[in-house]
Amino acid sequence: MGRQSPFDNEFKYRAEGVGPGVAHLPEGWESRLVKFTSPNVPGVTAHCLEVHDLAVSKLIAGRPKDIEFIESLAKHAMIQPDVIRQRLDHTKEHHQILNMAKDSFEQALETVAQARKRSLSKLRQHLPKRPYLGPSNRDYPERGIEPGD
Repeated sequence: MGRQSPFDNEFKYRAEGVGPGVAHLPEGWESRLVKFTSPNVPGVTAHCLEVHDLAVSKLIAGRPKDIEFIESLAKHAMIQPDVIRQRLDHTKEHHQILNMAKDSFEQALETVAQARKRSLSKLRQHLPKRPYLGPSNRDYPERGIEPGD
């Protein structure tokens, strides 16, 4: 599945395996590996990082593309911020690097939150204005109030 493999040539996508020394990972990552198999590649099992462990590794690397990846994970609700924070606290790395990773994570979350607010604001601008009809049975079934009463 690597560069210029038949898979890469056919699907224009590639994946390359790496050893455990390449990434900086939180304690216990080995027990959280996710096994992946495909009928298209019989007899091969990939051991993939669990998404939160992958995110920690990306935050520690700290390249712009890694931070964009984190923002995407957050935007699509694929990560839980508290799990990331906990795993960063259980990563053996120089404290300055960890602090930068934590700051980058909080900044990425803020970027995603601001983008959501802008999107909601734009959406609200395009929604039709509806008159308030007052409470209804749906709102207060115990009162027996009908719209327009």
